[in-house]
Amino acid sequence: MKFEKAWIYVEMQDDHGSATAEEVAIAPDLFYRTLDNKYVYRFADNELVNKVYDLYTEFQSTGKQPLTTFSYALAQDNKFSIDFSCDDIKPDDENCEARKALWIKEHLGDVEIDYPK
Repeated sequence: MKFEKAWIYVEMQDDHGSATAEEVAIAPDLFYRTLDNKYVYRFADNELVNKVYDLYTEFQSTGKQPLTTFSYALAQDNKFSIDFSCDDIKPDDENCEARKALWIKEHLGDVEIDYPK
């Protein structure tokens, strides 16, 4: 897919020192702004989930507070930004969708997003 800009938003919830990406509940959200200025959502493939999990486990190995959110943006001109957070997010937190909606508004704006059916 050709795009002008792409974003990845991830929340990671690990309440038990889990050993696999599935147990950590890593579900990257991918968003693209196409060349014709449309916003599109795509599901992450297993390769991306595993890469994010690798980043998560590497960060955990430093002994710092657990990494809980990750935001990455990549523009067509190869400029990128990355943000991490160590907020206290509990598994099955009911505020997950509200946080994602706030992230979308802050990073993408008030736009219509084409979600797969």
